[in-house]
Amino acid sequence: MNEGVAILGDAPALAASSQNGRSLPSAFSPPPDLFSRIDLRFYHWLRSFQISKRTRQALKLMVRLGDGWIWALAIGFVIFSPRFQSPLSVIAHCLLTGCVGMLLYWGIKYSTRRTRPYDSYREIEAEVPPLDQFSFPSGHTMNNMAVALTLSSYLPSLLPLAIGVPFAWGVLRVYFGVHYLSDILAGVPFAMLAFFATRAFFEPAWFGLS
Repeated sequence: MNEGVAILGDAPALAASSQNGRSLPSAFSPPPDLFSRIDLRFYHWLRSFQISKRTRQALKLMVRLGDGWIWALAIGFVIFSPRFQSPLSVIAHCLLTGCVGMLLYWGIKYSTRRTRPYDSYREIEAEVPPLDQFSFPSGHTMNNMAVALTLSSYLPSLLPLAIGVPFAWGVLRVYFGVHYLSDILAGVPFAMLAFFATRAFFEPAWFGLS
């Protein structure tokens, strides 16, 4: 077992967690040791890059856009852009994808109940606020990518951004101590699942269902 992981029954780790004002959920089960090592090594590799204080603040602001604020801008873009023939239908499709994604997200979160890195490793501190208690999967990657893929299905030129930006948000949240690499990677297939589920509803012909 990785010595950096605080688990139930590990009194010193729990004591350190308590001193830092952190608490571990009773159902926490650490990931396999191989994945723990990969996650931790990736975190330290990211942290090996030296960035200025100003750049760090800019990256934190970029990450916070992934909390959902950017979708207000996206809705305005859909409404006022002449590229969308039926903007309300596009928005409804995106909202449905977001709802499906959130149902998957919360179901997985509370089934796995994986603690966040700053609760599991003493050397990691959270530099941006987490939106909830648990870590797996990354909602910033999963939900933002699902909705962005939906939007890009109406405007294919957005596809590189639909994949790249949510993934970048996820990696930055690894850098800032609130996610593991494996959380980010797992968010991608779940995003695709939410996207394809709602596309089957809005565009059944695309699946040969009509």
